[in-house]
Amino acid sequence: MKHLLLFIFSLLCFSTLAQQAQVVGRVLDDKTGAGLPGVTILQKGTTNGVSSNSDGSFAFTVLPEPEDSVSLVFYSIGYLTQEQRVAVSLPRVFRLAINPHIIECSFSSPKLAVGLTSGVRYTPVGGNLRLYGYRWLPRPFMVPVTVAASYRTNLHRNYDFTTSLELPALGQLGPLYVGESVGYQHVRNGPANLSFHSYQAVLTFDLARFIHSALPTVVLGGGYAQLGAASGTEMRPGAHGYGYTLGLQQQVLPSSLGLQASVQATRWPGYWQWQGRLACPLPLNLQAGIEINSLRTYTEVTLALSRFFY
Repeated sequence: MKHLLLFIFSLLCFSTLAQQAQVVGRVLDDKTGAGLPGVTILQKGTTNGVSSNSDGSFAFTVLPEPEDSVSLVFYSIGYLTQEQRVAVSLPRVFRLAINPHIIECSFSSPKLAVGLTSGVRYTPVGGNLRLYGYRWLPRPFMVPVTVAASYRTNLHRNYDFTTSLELPALGQLGPLYVGESVGYQHVRNGPANLSFHSYQAVLTFDLARFIHSALPTVVLGGGYAQLGAASGTEMRPGAHGYGYTLGLQQQVLPSSLGLQASVQATRWPGYWQWQGRLACPLPLNLQAGIEINSLRTYTEVTLALSRFFY
């Protein structure tokens, strides 16, 4: 019940945040469709602005102007400077084109991210890795594919391994920007006597261009999971089968902090899996985060510190 209340509270928080009047959007590479981190977005004629997050998203409060719109200027090394006038509180997707006069601009988007992770209860030692495929593949085969993996352990019986593949976006369905990814997770935990495997496919629906409001990204998906005992191979009755996933992703105010939050609930046969994440950018291309993963008698809180390389 406490998990359900926490999930409902998170939804209400997102709804409240969505009422804030801000300039909200996401900056993408015009060729690959990948999110561009570190893009400087300024309100024209002022020093008021913000830098885009690791996935290209941004949000900030603008200074008042006579009209219900403002002029924004986008700067990024290796890309053409762009100026656009947008309506306040109307989320948009912006695309930046590579500057043809720049011979090498590979440092304008990340090649990879590596980090250290630590589970507070069961898996204190670990790390993570993200490879941005469009930066490593030969130019004719550049596609916005990202591979991520994370492993934590107590150097004994407990471990948590996750991997995911973010596939090229399906594109736009009317006003919706649709992304897709697949993932696998394996958790083995002695104290909880739990061995868990899951395979999931997820679609994300970015509603930023749907209505005049900073709505969160909606996550819908499904998959297959097996839940067994860590001390044996016998599966618990009714603990394996197909399930469905519901979730939300949103940038959390105040925008100056660049906080990103996500909540996700998956209904497996006979039980729920609850997952959440909060991440904050730091200087020197660092990012700090905290994650939670809970199912049945198992709950782990993980601290993470990652660095992006360009």
